[in-house]
Amino acid sequence: MAESTAVKQKKEKKFSFKEYVLNIRNVESRDFGLDVVKVIAMVFVLSVHFFLYNGHYYSYIIGPNQATDFILTTIVRDLFFICVPLFLLVSGALSYYHPADLSKKHFVKITPIIVNSLIIGAFVIIYKLANATPGVEDPALTPYRLLQGLWSATLPSYGWYVNMYVTLFVFMPIIDIAYNSLDTQKKKTCMMIVFIVITFLPKALNQIKIEDQSLGVMPSYFAALLWPATYYVIGKYIREFSFKINRVLIGMLMVLCLIYQAIKVYLGGQGKTFYSSLYADNSDLITMITAVCFFLMVYNVNTKNKTIRSIFASLSSLTLSVYLLSWFGDQILHHKFGEIFSPTLTGFGDYFVAFLKVVPLNLVLSILAAYIVGVLIKLISRPLMKFMMNHSISDFFKSKKEKTPIKAIENK
Repeated sequence: MAESTAVKQKKEKKFSFKEYVLNIRNVESRDFGLDVVKVIAMVFVLSVHFFLYNGHYYSYIIGPNQATDFILTTIVRDLFFICVPLFLLVSGALSYYHPADLSKKHFVKITPIIVNSLIIGAFVIIYKLANATPGVEDPALTPYRLLQGLWSATLPSYGWYVNMYVTLFVFMPIIDIAYNSLDTQKKKTCMMIVFIVITFLPKALNQIKIEDQSLGVMPSYFAALLWPATYYVIGKYIREFSFKINRVLIGMLMVLCLIYQAIKVYLGGQGKTFYSSLYADNSDLITMITAVCFFLMVYNVNTKNKTIRSIFASLSSLTLSVYLLSWFGDQILHHKFGEIFSPTLTGFGDYFVAFLKVVPLNLVLSILAAYIVGVLIKLISRPLMKFMMNHSISDFFKSKKEKTPIKAIENK
């Protein structure tokens, strides 16, 4: 009787709306601060993409009369730009609880991310084909280009993050094994410093030119290769050696970094566009310092309120889907309804008004769509993960014919 009751309860728990749709589970044991950082980074992603469409990068000519508006707008842009570094810092922090290893289980875990990218990529193909101009051949819409966009995770264009993260995911076990093999904080500090020095410092120093020649301090090309891994290591280190910080001082340092970066771009781009100047990217030293400062101020916030914890846990599980799905909102709100939601902008006030029109609406629509896509991801990825965990590649090469047992041959 007891056994049948247990089986019945197991069947009843097979589908849980909270777990299957809202992704709310183990709320009490989750690191609330990291969920908060992920949700903020998700909002920052949509916010920084706003600058792709409002003319700030290309049409905004930097001149003396536009200094204040340009610097203020660039400060806001650079704050939002730390979204990807924040995601990577969270990944590193989470690895403190669940370090990666060279096992099948680790590599199988990438399945939902790949499935997510393929599903949304398929939606992008449908959208592009539906909006194609009849009778006009578009080289970007050939069958090969569309399929290539799927497996390279470049549909939508925001999918470059998936491509990068999958590569980092494969590299994570090597980083974690190396990091966890170090038995003292001093050694782990040295490892983190080595990553920072190799990745961020050369590029920052080589921007300084004397007689039109850079300083030539170490090769800068590691900045383009290792910056995701470096953020991952920093996040791991911060989570392990949590220490008290002065949020006021850290906040002031972050603000100074944002102001410095904006002024540097303004001075370096007189009479040019944003991209013609010394703008910050993800491998920039100041971007790293800004992101780490923000992370330090937020990552260890906490609350015992179960409702708040559940909301952030649910939203943090949608970050990748919202990130990719926001592309549709951007296409519709900026292009199809551009004059309503994102008209030609001339000053900081115009940016602010257009921002309030576009980003909150896109965020809400993307979150709602992400919950729907999330169910599809689970329906596809869970059976695949189960199959891969229960089978190996060698199983496909085994003969289906049963071999005669050795003992049976001996008896004959």
